[in-house]
Amino acid sequence: MGETADVVVVGGGILGTSVAHALAQAGVSVTLLEAHAIGSGTSSHTFAWLNATSKFTDEHYHRLNAAGMARHREMARHWGEDRLGMGGCGMLTWTGDGDTQGLDALKSQYERLESFHYPVRWLDATELAAIEPHMAFPDDARGLIALADGWVDGLQLTRFLAHRLRALGGEIREGCALRELTRDARDRVSGIVCDNGTIETRSVVLATGAATPSVIDAICAGVEGAGAYPMRRVKGLLLETPSLEPWRWLRYVHYVTCHGELHMRPAKGNAILMGAEDLDASVAEDESEPVLKAGAVTMLERLRRYLPALPPDLSAERCTPFVGVRPMPVDGLPIVGPLPFARGLYVMTSHSAMTLGLLLGDLLAEEIVRGTTPAMLAPYRFERFQAG
Repeated sequence: MGETADVVVVGGGILGTSVAHALAQAGVSVTLLEAHAIGSGTSSHTFAWLNATSKFTDEHYHRLNAAGMARHREMARHWGEDRLGMGGCGMLTWTGDGDTQGLDALKSQYERLESFHYPVRWLDATELAAIEPHMAFPDDARGLIALADGWVDGLQLTRFLAHRLRALGGEIREGCALRELTRDARDRVSGIVCDNGTIETRSVVLATGAATPSVIDAICAGVEGAGAYPMRRVKGLLLETPSLEPWRWLRYVHYVTCHGELHMRPAKGNAILMGAEDLDASVAEDESEPVLKAGAVTMLERLRRYLPALPPDLSAERCTPFVGVRPMPVDGLPIVGPLPFARGLYVMTSHSAMTLGLLLGDLLAEEIVRGTTPAMLAPYRFERFQAG
């Protein structure tokens, strides 16, 4: 194991592997530390909907996410969707059964996205049924299709980036946690202490997801302001079915509310991955099996309302429930760039890490290498919280 590195990246999820990969491509020597295994955190416990559709209230953030999706498509053209774990051909969000309030909200969303020239179309029940034939749409169903949206298997993409990082000469230390940050007399990063030694470096990137506040507390103890990182932890209960071959039950990502909230999408192996935001509050981060099973039963009941021809032997016992813990900056927007607690210390935190990961990795790598702030990152600095 090397004793020096130009940059040490802490965190082996989608953000950490993305920035480490981008730095290695730029010829920078990189060591990536992961306290457990690559992709073992939120990156493998997420719905991973690639989209700018849900980010329609803030035009700049919408365009950042659209650029993030374009980066995914660029990577897929080079390496292939299967190697990256990418899938999907759009997203459907719809309502019906007299839900006038929900319909009005969808129309406003559609009009806003159309004004951004985002590829969306308005569909009626006949059109919805034609493109998703297994779905039982209400007769008055209406909604929009976002043609650019998709999904990705977070664990597969993260492992692919880690594989590419190694191929480019980067080092990965799994089962190795960051313990201490060392500084020189000018309060600049001079190195790190980790579980299996020390590394001299001038730059450290924290891409530690939901653990970011506690990591900053540990390595910046006593530094003014370091104990108030503006982020909260958001739980998400998800359920994955076994393979449902030979049927292809879903072709699109779906967000629906008319028979009980449910978001669902295809998953690897012709499975279905689903979640329901109204059930998230009922689970803890380390949940007991009975509570997870109860959530699974509820989700399957809702799923059958939309897909009534599902195999009758599909039960909660045959499905896999899990809880993901997502990092959520308090204003909902990413935090990317230098931290004021030590020169050469950077952070990456985003609730939309799957959509934005490849792009943010490129942008932060550019900043570290060139020493200038990319224009797209300017609204997402830590300093906005200090100013407030």
